[in-house]
Amino acid sequence: MFVIKNEKRYEILAKEFTFPSDKVAYYSIEIKNSLDRILAYVFNYTDIFYIRSIDENLLCDYIKHHSKNNFNQVSFDEVLKDTKNFLYFSKYIKGIKSVPKMNLSVSNFSLWTQL
Repeated sequence: MFVIKNEKRYEILAKEFTFPSDKVAYYSIEIKNSLDRILAYVFNYTDIFYIRSIDENLLCDYIKHHSKNNFNQVSFDEVLKDTKNFLYFSKYIKGIKSVPKMNLSVSNFSLWTQL
């Protein structure tokens, strides 16, 4: 039963992370790679079914996860690009109104001290 639930959850998430056919012009391999990495993180480390449930805390956790692994799998720059690409995808491709507002600039001292 757990395997079936996980398969269904993965199907739902994968569909959520797919470019709509009318927005495929905005598709780039960089964005696809970013979305694939965030999809893998969301699937493996959360119980989330829909990208609307991804909030600023989860994106911070994504950055922390890679930080704890000393950015071995993905570089620091790529992790930040992943986050920015996900926010772009959510807002402009998926049209989600309640996209997390994240200031990833160096001047956001509170974010960087959390990490």
